[in-house]
Amino acid sequence: MSNKPLRILLIHDSIERLSNTRELFMHTDLARFELDCVSTNFASQAFTRSYYNVCVVDSVGKGLRLLEESLRLGFSTPIIMLVSDSASEVLKATRHGAADCLLREGLTAQALEESICVVIEKAQSNAYVSECARLYLCLVEHSNEIIYSHDLQGNSILLNRTGQQLIQYTPEELAKLNFRQLCAPDCVDLVWGSIDRMLADRRQANYETVLISKDRKRVPVSVTMHLIYKEGNPVGVQGIARDLSWQTPDWPALTGNERVISFLL
Repeated sequence: MSNKPLRILLIHDSIERLSNTRELFMHTDLARFELDCVSTNFASQAFTRSYYNVCVVDSVGKGLRLLEESLRLGFSTPIIMLVSDSASEVLKATRHGAADCLLREGLTAQALEESICVVIEKAQSNAYVSECARLYLCLVEHSNEIIYSHDLQGNSILLNRTGQQLIQYTPEELAKLNFRQLCAPDCVDLVWGSIDRMLADRRQANYETVLISKDRKRVPVSVTMHLIYKEGNPVGVQGIARDLSWQTPDWPALTGNERVISFLL
C-alpha cells in the first residue's frame, strides 16, 4: 500500500449505523486514513469526486440505487457494500458493480480492513493492466510493420493502421472478410498449410506470401506468426508482416478473371 493516507468515503443512511461503522474503522490496523462520512442524500455530490481510494456504502434499501447513480456519474472508485444475510442481495450488488460485499451483522474490523486492502489492490492492478493495454495498443497502431490477428478459421480480422493503409481496407470492411480473401489465390494453400503446421508443432512459423489490396494490387510480405491461447487452448493467430514491395518488381493488378477459390471453411 502507498505511504499516502487512504482516502475513504463512507455513505450511510442512519446515525446509528454511522456510529457503529466508524467505530469499526477506528479498530482496524489501517495505518493512516482519512474518512469522509456522507449521508445517502448527498451521495451524488461525493460521486463527482475522483478523490477516494475506496467507498463503503452502508444503506438499507438504497444500496442498488446508489450503485446505479455512481455508474451514471462515472464514479470509478471501488465500492464495498454492507448487505444483509441475503444471497440475492449480494448477487444484485455484485451485478450492479460492487467490488465486494460484507455482511452487515457481525462485521468485524479485521474483515473490513481485509476487504478494503483487497479491493484497493485489485483496482490498482486493473488500472496497471489497462495502462499497459493502452500503451501496447498505441505501440501496435504506430508500428511501421503490419500487425494482425484472426481466429483459427480466418475470421475476426484485426489489422493495425499500417496494414489498413497498405491493403486499403477499413476495420468495418475487414470484419466482413476472411483472411483467405486477403491472400493471393495462389498463396492460400501455403498460408493455411503454415497455420496447420503451427497448430501441430505449437511453434511460431515464418513464411512469405502475397496479400491482395482492395484495388487488387499484389503486396508481397514476409510473415512471422504465433498462436493465441485462451485457457491453454489455441484460439487464434497473431502475426507481424513486413512489406517486401521495395525489393520486388511491380506485380500486375488482378483483373478479377483469375482462378476463383471458395472461401467456405
